[in-house]
Amino acid sequence: MRRRLLAVSLAWLAMTAAAHAQPRNETIDLSANSLHYEEDGDVVTARGNVKLLYDRHRVRSDELIWRRSSDQVFSAGPTELRLPDGAVVTGERVRLRDRLRKGRLTNFRTLFSDKHTQLAAQRATRNEKEYVLQQGFFTPCRCAEDAATSESLARQPLWSVRSWRSRLDRESDMVSHTHAVLQVKGVPVAYTPYFSHVSPEVDRKSGFLAPSYDRHNVTGYNVALPFFFNFAPNYDLTLTPRWSSIGGYIQEAQWRHLVSNGRYQFYGVGTIPDRQIQRDVQNFSNFRGSLFGRGRFETKPLAYGFRAQIVSDKDFLRHYNRPEYETLENSGWINYAKNNVFMRLEGIAYGSTIPTEGNLRRQRILPWAQLDYRVPQPVLGGRLLLLGDIVNLYREVGDDVLRSSLGWEWQRRFLPGGGVRLDVTQSARGDVYSYRFENSRRAVPRENFDLWRNFASVSARLSYPLVKHGPPATYIVEPIAQLTYAFGDAHHDRIVDEDGQVTELSSDNLFAPDRFSGKDREETGLHVAYGGRAQSQWRDWHLQMQVGQSWQMDDEQGFRGGSGLDTHRSDYVASAALSGYGLTLWHGVRLSEADFAPRRLESALSWRGSFLRLSAGHVVADRVLDSSRRQEQVYGRARLELGRYWSLRGRVHYDLIAREPLRSSAAIIYDDECLRIQFAFRRIHRFQNVGFDRDSFTLSITLKTLTTVTTGGIVTPAGRARFF
Repeated sequence: MRRRLLAVSLAWLAMTAAAHAQPRNETIDLSANSLHYEEDGDVVTARGNVKLLYDRHRVRSDELIWRRSSDQVFSAGPTELRLPDGAVVTGERVRLRDRLRKGRLTNFRTLFSDKHTQLAAQRATRNEKEYVLQQGFFTPCRCAEDAATSESLARQPLWSVRSWRSRLDRESDMVSHTHAVLQVKGVPVAYTPYFSHVSPEVDRKSGFLAPSYDRHNVTGYNVALPFFFNFAPNYDLTLTPRWSSIGGYIQEAQWRHLVSNGRYQFYGVGTIPDRQIQRDVQNFSNFRGSLFGRGRFETKPLAYGFRAQIVSDKDFLRHYNRPEYETLENSGWINYAKNNVFMRLEGIAYGSTIPTEGNLRRQRILPWAQLDYRVPQPVLGGRLLLLGDIVNLYREVGDDVLRSSLGWEWQRRFLPGGGVRLDVTQSARGDVYSYRFENSRRAVPRENFDLWRNFASVSARLSYPLVKHGPPATYIVEPIAQLTYAFGDAHHDRIVDEDGQVTELSSDNLFAPDRFSGKDREETGLHVAYGGRAQSQWRDWHLQMQVGQSWQMDDEQGFRGGSGLDTHRSDYVASAALSGYGLTLWHGVRLSEADFAPRRLESALSWRGSFLRLSAGHVVADRVLDSSRRQEQVYGRARLELGRYWSLRGRVHYDLIAREPLRSSAAIIYDDECLRIQFAFRRIHRFQNVGFDRDSFTLSITLKTLTTVTTGGIVTPAGRARFF
């Protein structure tokens, strides 16, 4: 018969307080299948499904002896102890005292909150602050419960740390190991007299992070030991001293700060390098380094931010394994948006790190200001938007230009009836240009000049949506015709096209009143666009299509050859998109207005499944802008999950005309709860425009919570591998 003992009574506690010094009003709950009392009730023996609740500590065992006078609990068999913070400890031959806060255990084992990282030992001593373990065993890998004591290799984790003594400090959340040996499948591979790491249950804590080791073709062997400063939950600092066999001492630092209205971060690298590295460095300086940063903040109605990419010399990023940055951008911006007003002020400075460009050629846009104001009340039944902007482009070597613009845009939709829609847009703008040629370095000098021009346009779009509702689907067919007339002085012969050079006809800009992507070029005269749109919805599938053409009356518009807009009748454009169930297909085509010959074909596919993520595309152009060169390229990106831990990733951009890759990369990854291995290959075609391909490969091994080791190499133009 199951018996239960409850000692809740204040009187009972008062009689025994002198014997075992229990605090008053403390509840002890003991339950078992059977209870046996000895020595006038001082010793209680519980057997069968024993559960003890004592001072927020819970004990479970098959048999337990409680000696009340000395406040001791004994258990000879398997025992589980659950602490007030939720931690669970198991062991055998358990002896606990002082309200279960102190004691000894054999075959100690505890699981951390991730349910797979474990710390075990043959013997353990517990007090209120820490566990001291003899013959310790630590692993974040999933393994058998008896892996710490089993001699079978099959029951050993992938990797583990065995130590003469380990210490788990509950106050500092640190785990330390003395005379530790790293084992892989039970085989010793490395030894250290002492090391410590943060408890796996801690997300943020000041201290040393996992060290890393690598080899680089410029700096040689590298060892890094980061230190993390957790100043507060919202800001921290990571200092990473790095020692290299050739490059000397390198200091890295990362600062992150989350503020009430945004966030920002900086990452900096600095070194005074060895002379061997500096021999090939232009603009030699004793200090070399870089500072990268970004931030975004919002204090309504303001939003502002910055981006910083600063280097000491153009070769620094290439020497220190950051070759992907060929263009540097430093910028700051501020937006104001409230009610009907939007303002933006921005400044941008560009630079290049490509070796063939010599010194850093800088160009700056300062200021770049924009002001939009929407008149709150309807004007002639429509919406009126007032527009203004200023752009000042300054080049260290080249032409300088200042452009100021002021204008308006009015829109109104008319519904004559019968489902017909008429959208009318009227706009006007004036531009002032100021050209300065002091830094142009032209063979034939030019004089500075100022230029004024103005435009006005009116556009009317007529559409007639036809809708049919299922079954089994909903269909919408919408024929569209648009008439646009614009007049003004374009001055295309005197104004350099800075912002509209990539304009091409597509389904996106077919019905735009002005097809130029910027403001330096403007369409004038009369042009007509006609075509139609269609869409259909069936269950989770959605289909959209568009087709059309435009007709330009005027002869000269300034569109570049190959844009599809450089003749009176434009090319035909069409597109179709199908999406549903994680799949998206898109196809666009531009056909010659003369013989329907393909001028540009584009196809794109994306798929997001349970084990496969895929995106791919194909682009064919019969001629690149302002040239007769044909272009055909394919690109793709894929990630394939091979089971629970393995995955393949790849990316390629290939030129089918030249039969050579523009860039490509591939990686195979193993990633489980305790180990990550990644082998990656990357090729950059015509690396930084110096005429050869740059192939690199990297092998990275991460023992989670412990360290990361990285090695790899670069294949030189001669085909020889240089390891780093």
